Amino acid sequence: MKKSIALVCLVIAFAFTANAQRFGVKAGLNIADQTFANGNYKINSESILGFHAGIIGEVPLSKTFFLNSGLFYTEKGCSEKFVDPTTPADVVSDVERTKRYGYLEIPLNLALKIDLGSVKPYIQAGTYVSYVIYDKISSETNVIDELKDFNFDTKKMDFGINVGAGIEISSLQLGVNYEWGVVNLADINDEYHLQGEDFSAKNGVLSVSAARRPFLYRCIFMFYKKGTSF
Repeated sequence: MKKSIALVCLVIAFAFTANAQRFGVKAGLNIADQTFANGNYKINSESILGFHAGIIGEVPLSKTFFLNSGLFYTEKGCSEKFVDPTTPADVVSDVERTKRYGYLEIPLNLALKIDLGSVKPYIQAGTYVSYVIYDKISSETNVIDELKDFNFDTKKMDFGINVGAGIEISSLQLGVNYEWGVVNLADINDEYHLQGEDFSAKNGVLSVSAARRPFLYRCIFMFYKKGTSF
């Protein structure tokens, strides 16, 4: 069901981008983490820093409502520590590792803007679909050697919910956004039966960004004005 919804969102986003009336570029900072549930081992998770960058497009639905989408490279993941509850306290058995994933991502959001003259505050909500194109996992292990090779983040596609807010000042847009992943990324290859069949892992990303909206629009307009064919 989630894959079908993700596919529909992907098609809509592509169709939207093809008909967008305003384009721009966007980049910013990610604070990424993951949440875990139902594992046999306790996992303490901490955030990692990453970035995102890409192109955006926007279609006005009215004077206050807009649809926006784009195509981004964005980094997700976390720093995690596995804790073995069966090991005596005087034996060091923790496993620490950092996971960093690079995704190609397409968001689709409905935005509400309030025109205050030179400043336009906005709020937005929607969804996203993303696919892993890069991954790096670094491990440090002590007693539980089998955990070093335990990898559950092998699912490539992620899908989730966006909420965000920000302001537009002339052609500059500043915003903050949060992504809740709804896909269980845990495709477990667990020969040691360490985490169990119900174990789940999901992405969460807080991002801060800046966008320059008229940039690509002006370039495309200049090509069309000169009668250039593509």
